Amino acid sequence: MKTAAEVKMTDYYENWLNDRQQLRQKVNSYYRTQNHRIAIGNQIIDNWKKNTGQDTSKEMTDAEVQKAMAKIKKEYRLITENIANPIAELTMKVKEEINKMYPKFDFRNPIIGLTELMSRGKLKKLIETNKNLAYSPGIIYDTHQLIKADQFVSDRRYEDAFVLEIKEILPRFKLWDWLNSNKGIGPVMGGVLITRFNPFTGVYPSSYICYAGLDVVHFFDPEGNVTKIEGRGKKKGHLVPRTYTNSKGKVIETTGISHCPFLKSKLIGVLAGSFMMTKNPDYSPIYYNEKVKYLNNPKYAGTILKKGKEVPKTPLLHIHRMATRKMLKAFIYEYYIHDKRSHGLIEYPPYEEEKYEVIHNFRKNQFLDAQTIAESKRGRAIGPDDPMEKAA
Repeated sequence: MKTAAEVKMTDYYENWLNDRQQLRQKVNSYYRTQNHRIAIGNQIIDNWKKNTGQDTSKEMTDAEVQKAMAKIKKEYRLITENIANPIAELTMKVKEEINKMYPKFDFRNPIIGLTELMSRGKLKKLIETNKNLAYSPGIIYDTHQLIKADQFVSDRRYEDAFVLEIKEILPRFKLWDWLNSNKGIGPVMGGVLITRFNPFTGVYPSSYICYAGLDVVHFFDPEGNVTKIEGRGKKKGHLVPRTYTNSKGKVIETTGISHCPFLKSKLIGVLAGSFMMTKNPDYSPIYYNEKVKYLNNPKYAGTILKKGKEVPKTPLLHIHRMATRKMLKAFIYEYYIHDKRSHGLIEYPPYEEEKYEVIHNFRKNQFLDAQTIAESKRGRAIGPDDPMEKAA
């Protein structure tokens, strides 16, 4: 086992850093394209709802959104396959007729020509005179919607291309073999984890937990007693002291968040649900076991009177989030072990195991031998004393 400082002196570290930077670029490109596609899809649906007199303030359910997105793809396919592609293959006589309506029609890129025909109201006439050009407008009802749909479908193709690039570079990382063996973790999520967690700056498991935003914040009264515990967020009371040097060389003391919001959103919003949907045998049982424990714990179970009505003492959503946090922490503990071992770095046990010898039931791997654990004990304060630095 080597220290991070020792490995950083080798060519191995430089090669790993270079590969990680390349992977990070591809993962970021994927999510930028995905965000753009989602925004375009929302605009298409919003325009369609306004055009048909629907209430735009009413949010659509996930099922309705999926159905609408499928309809956009279907209509676009009908336009390209039943109109654009046949136009590109029309006889010279028909092409001459199109050129009379639109002299600048680009037969190599029919979508551009179609937008002009739609804007001039001549597409309907063209469809009526050619039986093989069958299309009934729906969500894509005008030029603007057609251009937006073309963007939407193109972005989806680019996403697939970025996934192929991510798959190509992932085998360079030893950690990917373990990640790929876990149900619910695909190439993109593997890329997110590898490019966000840094084993050379995160020393302890608590460093990883802190950087992922899965730690908790303790609030104390003047006597030093804990009055409230909250999950880490962006609230004012959750911020930590920060110092930085501005452009004038002056050291500024301020406060800021202690975690990576992007990583936290992908862990809670994507990975947790993926574990449960795929019934991951290692982590999904942790969620359900913890949820049952919370529901049967007198501290959280039962009801209370609120404004004359009986309501749950602890909202079910709150219990769901607590159980999710436990499941993700269990995963990050395992991730920490495999991440450190893939580089031959020194690893440390979690704080509760190191200081209090409390081993959770979901812990599968023992960290190290007793001698190394004894050497690692150094009376650290509760919580990470070395939060991971955000990678450049």
